[in-house]
Amino acid sequence: MIKRNYEISSTLQTRPFTVLLGFLLTILLFMILSCNQTGTSQNKWMKQGDELISKFEYQNALQLYQGVLAKEPKNAEAMAAIGKVYMIFRKFDDAFDILEQAIQTDSTCLNAYLNLARAHTARGDWDEKDNKIAVIILLKAYDRYPKNIPLILEMSRCYGLCFDYTSAVEMARRAKEIAPNDTNVQKQYESILYWQEKNRNNIFAR
Repeated sequence: MIKRNYEISSTLQTRPFTVLLGFLLTILLFMILSCNQTGTSQNKWMKQGDELISKFEYQNALQLYQGVLAKEPKNAEAMAAIGKVYMIFRKFDDAFDILEQAIQTDSTCLNAYLNLARAHTARGDWDEKDNKIAVIILLKAYDRYPKNIPLILEMSRCYGLCFDYTSAVEMARRAKEIAPNDTNVQKQYESILYWQEKNRNNIFAR
C-alpha cells in the first residue's frame, strides 16, 4: 500500500514536468513554423520587389523591401536591395550607409558587396578613387566567393574602369575557366580584350 502511494505520489510529481516539457516542445514547434512562414513570406516580397525593379517601378520596390526590413531588422538581403534602389535614385550617401550596414550585419551577403561596389562606380562616373574603392570592396567578397561568376565579372569590369586591363582580362579568363559555356562570360571576355587592345593602341599613338 505504501509502495502504491509512493507510485501515485511519484506520478503526481512527474506529471507537471511532463506537461511543462510538452508545452515547451509545442511552443518551440510553433516558433519554428512561424519562422519558416515568415521567411517564405519575406522571400516572396523580395521576389516581388525584384520584379518591380525589372519593370522600373523603383518606388514600389523600395516600399516592399522596406516592409521586409521593418519585419526583420537584421535582413541583410533587404538592406542590399534597398541600397540598390537608393543607388538608382542616385542617393549615394543613403546607399553607402545601408549597404555598409548590410555587410556589418552579415559579412556573407554577396549582394551587399556587389551593390556597394556598383554604387561607388555609379557615383564616380570614371572617377579613379571610387573605382579603386569598388575593387577593394569586391576583393573582400572574392575571398569568400572565389568561383562566383557575377562577382568575378564585376571585378573584371571594375578593373577595366581603373584601366587595369591586365587584371580585368585575368578575371574574365577565370570566369571562362569556371563557366566555359556561359555566353555572358564569353561576351565580357571579348569586350575586355577589345578595350585592352584599344588602350594599347592609344598608348602607342601618343
